[in-house]
This record gives sequence, structure tokens and C-alpha cells, in this order.
Amino acid sequence: MSSSFVVIHLAGGNDALNTVVPFTDPHYIAVRPTLALQPDSELPTLRRPGREDVPGGSGVLPINDSLGLHGALTGFRDLYEQGRLAVLLGVGYPERDRSHFRSLDVWHTAEPHQVRSDGWLGRVASVLDPQHDNPVLLTNIGRSMPLALAAPGVMAASLESIGGYGLLSPADRRGGGGAGGVAHADLAALAASLYQGRALPNPWGSAQQVGVSAIRGIRSFDAVPDRGETDVQYPPFNPIAARLEIIARIATAGVGAQIFHTTHDGYDTHENQFATQHRLLADLSEAVTVFLDDLAQRDPLDRTLILIHSEFGRRIAESRGGTDHGGAGVAFLVGNGVAGGIYGDMPSLRREDSIDGDLRPSLDLREVYTAILQRFLNVDAAAVLGKALGSLRLDRTVA
Repeated sequence: MSSSFVVIHLAGGNDALNTVVPFTDPHYIAVRPTLALQPDSELPTLRRPGREDVPGGSGVLPINDSLGLHGALTGFRDLYEQGRLAVLLGVGYPERDRSHFRSLDVWHTAEPHQVRSDGWLGRVASVLDPQHDNPVLLTNIGRSMPLALAAPGVMAASLESIGGYGLLSPADRRGGGGAGGVAHADLAALAASLYQGRALPNPWGSAQQVGVSAIRGIRSFDAVPDRGETDVQYPPFNPIAARLEIIARIATAGVGAQIFHTTHDGYDTHENQFATQHRLLADLSEAVTVFLDDLAQRDPLDRTLILIHSEFGRRIAESRGGTDHGGAGVAFLVGNGVAGGIYGDMPSLRREDSIDGDLRPSLDLREVYTAILQRFLNVDAAAVLGKALGSLRLDRTVA
């Protein structure tokens, strides 16, 4: 049985109120005269060059009498009805900050009160692998390494494609292999020989350890099979689907990768939010659904857990066809082991209940992390967060 943890960051600040919609709240309709979604409103057909269009449909997919998912999240609605999707309302942290950088740092480090240089997942890796023997336990799929994966002595792999992770030979730099080129296996063996032998004193010892871990990571990803393991077809021209396909291949290859981080870009919707969020959420819903189907074919007992979050939500009222940076947001947990349902309270939209026009948090992100650590990863939350926070029960093993 495979068991991985995947974090998908919706970069830019996803608008929570048009993702999980309080469609019966008169304040929602009043402050969003052009952006408010309703079950009886129609989304336009989503035109997607190079792939199938998404037919127009209801603006809101109700999940209870007062809340519904954005109409593009049809896959999420199905997962919710199957009991595999947890909707986490009003997720935030004390002393909210509208800066992308500071707010994302809080999510990465689980520390809202001071600046830290190590991430919560890096600290998880130190607990799971205290000798730092596994160079691919933490794997990022994307262009830059997130702070969430950082911790002293912890190695993490970061790649945009499996084939692109490795050593670049002189032949590669010239634009191809062929006669006279150095074989990748020979190059890897040569590089490894430079780092083997007796341990060197610091600071050279640290560089030696990084080199050894990098070589071992390259060899691990060399063992990842080609795409032909299942008949699942990932949608083309869908960036988050392409990244989740890479994660599926690595996670089920048995190479030791267990915790993954990736990003879905584009959610900073100061303007043109209606069309932009429609497209992004349609891509996200489609990608996550196909990813879970792929994992199920590779391993019917798969217990992968997915956390989907953004650095913050957006302001309650619309502005210029979009919304500005706000406070609390919405997060999702997805997986076969998740106890589906709604957790937390929908924050009040009344001005006097808000924080200067931002949603007031009803769930601390550290409560979510505590539940993930203790109920899914079997890691002591206090060892990672300093203390366990809250008593969320998000797994199916608890009644």
C-alpha cells in the first residue's frame, strides 16, 4: 500500500468566497454585485485551445443548504459526495498579513509570530529520517524550492521533469549525445567517486554530504518507470495536471519519495477574476480527479493525502472586477483516508465582524497541520510545531 502526502499551493491568494460559496448569505450578494455566484446562475462555456471545452453549467454546486462549490469544481463535488473531500473553512493564522511573502512564510514554517528559516515539512523529515539517509523523502515539483521543505541537514529534491533531473554531460551542453559523449552512467560514477572515501572535516564535509546525497537522488529517480503503467490520460495544456503526473510516477515507484510539494500559479485575481478563477479551478478539479484515478490504478489500496491551500484568501468585497489580498481562506484535504465533510465555520461577512474587510479565521492553520501530523503521518505534532493545537478529527479511523 502506497502512502504519500502531497501539498498543492494555489499561488497568488485564491478567493475563498467564490471557491466555497455562501450563496444564501445576503451580505455576499450585496458586496459582490458582479462576482457573486448562485446555483441558478450559468457559467459560460470555458474555451480551452488545444483541448476540449468545458460546457457551461451551474455557477454553484450546493453541498448543503447554504454552501456550495464553485461550478468548475465538479470533480471536487464528486469527491465530497464520495466522502473523500474535507472542506476546511476560514483557515488562517493570528495577526494576518496581506503580503504574499510573509503569509506564505507562515504557511511554510507554521510560525505566525516570528521569522523562521526552517519549514514544517523539513522538520517532519528530520523526525521521519533523523540520520538524513533518504535524499528524496522530500520532493518538490516546480521551479523553486519552497521554504516548507527546508531544515538543517535535510536534503530535498527539486525538479520540473524526471528526465531533467541529473548530471549534464558535455554532450548535453552541446545539444545532444552521440559519439564522443560521456555516458550518463559513467558521469554519475565519476561524480560519485569524488565524494566517496573518508569523511572530510567541515566546511568541506557538508559539501561532501550534499554531493553524496545528490548522486543518490539522481540514481533514485533513474528507477522511476515510464508513463505506461496505467491507461489514465492526463489532460494536455494543464500545468498542475502535468506536475501531478510526475508525482504519481515517483510516488508509486518505490524510490523513497514520500512528501511532495507543488504549485498551481495564477490566483492573484485583482482583476478579471470571474474568467481567471473559472479556468484555474477547472484545471485543478480535472487534475486532482485524474491524479486520484491514476493512483487507484497503480495501487487500489492507495492512501495518499492531498492538502490544497493558498497563502491567504481575498477581501470580502469585490473591486474593479476582482478582489484584493485578504485574510482567512479555504483549504481542502483529499484522499481515501479522509473523513469527508465541512470543518470550521464560515466566517461572517458582516463588516463589523471582519478584520478590516477581511475574513476572520475560524481555523488556525496549525490545527490543520496538527491533524495531518498526528492522524495521517504518525508524527508527534509537538516535535514539529512546538505544541499540538486543536482537536480536528479528519481521518476515517475516528468516528
